[in-house]
Amino acid sequence: MFSRILLLACALSLAACNVTPSSTAEGVEAAQASGELPVRPGLRDYRLDNGLRVLLLPRQAPGVELRLLVASGSMQETAEQRGLAHFVEHMAFKGSRHFPGKSGLQALEREGISLGPDINAATRFNSTLYKLSLPDGETDLALRVMADWAGQVSFEPAAFEAEREVIVEEWRMRQGVGQRINQQLEALRYADSDYRQRDPIGDLEVIRHAPLRQAQAYYRDGYQPQRMTLVLVGSFDEDKVRKAIHQGFSGLTRGQAASAAQPAFHGGTDLRVAQVFDAEQSQRLLQFALQRDLAAPLDTQNGQWRDLIDALWLSVLDERLDLLVERGGFSSAGTAERSNLLDARRAQYLFLLRLRDDDLTGAAERLFTELRRLAIQPVTADELTSAKHRLLDKLQGQAAAQERYAHQVLADGLADALEYRMPMFDKRQQLALTEAWLPRIGADHLRAAVAELLQQASPRLAVIGPDSDAGRFDDRHFQAVWQRALASQPGAFALLAGPRALELAQPSSGSLSDLPGLGTVGAEQWRLGNGIRVIVKADASLQDNVRLELRQAGGGSLEDEDQAGQRHWAIQLAERSGYGAYSPRQLARLGDSLGVRVQPFSESLFHGVRGTAPADQMEALFKLLNLKLTAARFDAGQLDALRQRMADDLQRQPAERRYMDAINRGAYANGQHLVSDPQGPWRHFDVAQLAGVHAELFAVRPGMTLVVSGPVDLAQLRTLSRTWLASLPLADSVQPHWRDRGVRPLHQAMSEVYAWSKSPKSMVSVLYSSPASWRREDVLALQMLDQIASLRLRQAIREDASGVYAIGFSQLLARLPSPYYLARLNFTAAPDRAEALAVQARGVIQQIAEGGISASELQQARQTLLNEQRQQRRSASYWTEALMQVAMTDGDFNALAVEPEQLRALDLHTVNRLAAQWLGRNPKQFVLAPHKLSERL
Repeated sequence: MFSRILLLACALSLAACNVTPSSTAEGVEAAQASGELPVRPGLRDYRLDNGLRVLLLPRQAPGVELRLLVASGSMQETAEQRGLAHFVEHMAFKGSRHFPGKSGLQALEREGISLGPDINAATRFNSTLYKLSLPDGETDLALRVMADWAGQVSFEPAAFEAEREVIVEEWRMRQGVGQRINQQLEALRYADSDYRQRDPIGDLEVIRHAPLRQAQAYYRDGYQPQRMTLVLVGSFDEDKVRKAIHQGFSGLTRGQAASAAQPAFHGGTDLRVAQVFDAEQSQRLLQFALQRDLAAPLDTQNGQWRDLIDALWLSVLDERLDLLVERGGFSSAGTAERSNLLDARRAQYLFLLRLRDDDLTGAAERLFTELRRLAIQPVTADELTSAKHRLLDKLQGQAAAQERYAHQVLADGLADALEYRMPMFDKRQQLALTEAWLPRIGADHLRAAVAELLQQASPRLAVIGPDSDAGRFDDRHFQAVWQRALASQPGAFALLAGPRALELAQPSSGSLSDLPGLGTVGAEQWRLGNGIRVIVKADASLQDNVRLELRQAGGGSLEDEDQAGQRHWAIQLAERSGYGAYSPRQLARLGDSLGVRVQPFSESLFHGVRGTAPADQMEALFKLLNLKLTAARFDAGQLDALRQRMADDLQRQPAERRYMDAINRGAYANGQHLVSDPQGPWRHFDVAQLAGVHAELFAVRPGMTLVVSGPVDLAQLRTLSRTWLASLPLADSVQPHWRDRGVRPLHQAMSEVYAWSKSPKSMVSVLYSSPASWRREDVLALQMLDQIASLRLRQAIREDASGVYAIGFSQLLARLPSPYYLARLNFTAAPDRAEALAVQARGVIQQIAEGGISASELQQARQTLLNEQRQQRRSASYWTEALMQVAMTDGDFNALAVEPEQLRALDLHTVNRLAAQWLGRNPKQFVLAPHKLSERL
């Protein structure tokens, strides 16, 4: 795969390498005294004699993440090599000296390590990054494979020729309205720079025709050990790993090729404008960017000091834009939390406005004026204090949770820190540094920073909208607006911010009674006085933040035809109107600073609320949950805006969305319930109606269940449950139930072609279905068949036929409202090959149905799923969802505990019986094709 740009906000900071401080405070104090930034404790940093750098970060949690960062990407290509950096990345998986052909990939897959989630790579402008994720500490095979990627790729001619069209198909797969718009935005972003026309996917003519020797030359010059860094994060034997690294990598010969010149941006300070209009774009947006070279790299104290000041004024501006949104200035507006890095030397400050109307120049002028105001008027003491508190609140939450960060997050962060010259301190060290510096920053620092930015930056404005806007605007008008704003003298900002803390009157506590524990899954449960059942899995080893879900049966299934979508609209209107004394943007700012999210939902059979928060923000999480259950607001103006946006979106639906709607209508009985009707009842919903629906939706009734998973304190959670949930009144004693609206796949064959696409690709989707009964063991067997079918399809359609970049196959054994079997096979291909590839792919599925799978395939799939299960079970997200599914169905929690044993016990006969019973039944093929011949080429 390829990656164009890293939009980092210095969120994971990591860096230099010879000091391991004994404590956070000592490290920060020592670093400040020396002028250096502190270094993450425990990080080992050394070089081999040939110049290859190694970073080792031992941790306690199981699993290991490996990264090989090569400081060569598309910018290191010659004109004749454009696209070959990415091509070389592909060839690493096609054979090497010690792992001919696909034997290296196959060896990893036999260990249950899958291509895609566990084995991957990405090519950027200035780097190529290889990734391996291991379920345990056995690193020998992975290091040997990675050492071959670093210097022993074979470049077999037949494999090279076969991969050409695969890369073309990778380019093709991404085509669509999003890509058309992004290409124009990137052209604006990189205008007047050396990055222009250096997209890592490259030149298709080069990809199709470049001689093999050009790829080999790029590999020889770009893949030299002094240009590489190897990163390992996780639980491993350090002595063993160091020996394996020396054995595998020290034989690479240090190269002599000179380093290429640092890419540069050459643009001046005049406003550049791009008008980006598309027939499938419904909303009007303004994307404004200010670019400049960094005054100091981010891995220096000066760079971090400036970055901290930037974070503060951006926070103030974001709050001011929110206030303008609330006053009707924009539909929505926002800024990035920090500047984004285009490379290690270039920063971009990004601002996005969504308009209520078509007054694009007026919206631009309001944004430009606010930037100018910050440059000449100091922010108020209250604004500065609030911005500092928001920043500290967020960092404190991150510092408290850093031991639970997944290895993958830290490994990717280290690789990014190396490429973009970011610091390598951990979150506690970053917090300590921030606490030391914040008292020294005043309003004049912010004003001076913005003034300097406006003086030095290269401004770039993208005007985005439907194609009906083309020709309405003159670039020179926007340029005049910018110049006028820069010369203006706006006064102090007049709007006052609302509440900046979540302050709710504490209700009287309700009662709570314990229920029998769920020991097999390590969970406790109790029932509140109003009937809400609470299930809690308190586990300090779970890696992510606390996950919460409150669920009730019903959802959209309870809507009559003339009410279709009513529950979703009621939730959306409340989210856009606010809750209690808080506007939507105030709640969003509070949530961002604390890391707390609470999102109501309504699905086909269930509705409720999902939430997440750091473990030290449980009170804020429960307060926000209570607020959204009890104090929704409903604004008529927001309903009008929702209705208009819905109409615009449906009028200008992208072809891909129309295609999915056509599949849902055609492949399912009562499929109209799965799509939005342009003439549906949503056009006539009113505020009072939706307010009543919302009140009914979130009233407490029997059967309502709350599940919480994560590193929580059980005693605190019991108190919070009694205070913020048990106090809610019971609406009535009738337990609601979902209704079966008869939505299920049609068990018949069919074929349809829709010539709607505006892109040079065909999308193919084949659905298989059959009546079925539901058994948990069958679900596990189908998951193994997914793995095997996907591998066979990849071999036949990608490797042998060079017809696709990716092909997906997944199966579902539905349980509610009535059981059925459903499978989906999806891929994107060249229009002139789509039908033949579809026939071949269906043949692969039929072959499994008729001939079954082998014992070796079963064992490999079993190992892969066991690895996935181990990883999933370290996540609070997994446990909240899994416990809720059981609680709302059969209540068999023991089945969750014994799933790994059930997976190990599944035999070949059982899996092949299911394959014969269900695979390949009732194929329904749907193709989205280009609507013009010129778009088929």
